[in-house]
Amino acid sequence: MEDFQRSYKESFAIILEPMKAMLVNLEHHLSREEWLQFVDKTRLSIINKPEQYLGLDIPDADSLQLIITTIFEEFVYEQVQSELSLTIPALPG
Repeated sequence: MEDFQRSYKESFAIILEPMKAMLVNLEHHLSREEWLQFVDKTRLSIINKPEQYLGLDIPDADSLQLIITTIFEEFVYEQVQSELSLTIPALPG
């Protein structure tokens, strides 16, 4: 990822925090498969109508897709890791 893309990624990650909070809440009400599908629909919606979610300062379409996909991949990974840490008991030490 290039420097200008990293800059957009940082900005967009902040803008999308409320969206991610909503997705975290929905995770508790949907099956894993339904939740992942909803997350992907949300990602695609942002890519297809970026001005609606991110404002007018957006990069070219290819960069936008890379940035938004990266943000959502990292988000899903963090959610899975968080869930795993809650379900794996601590080892006696």
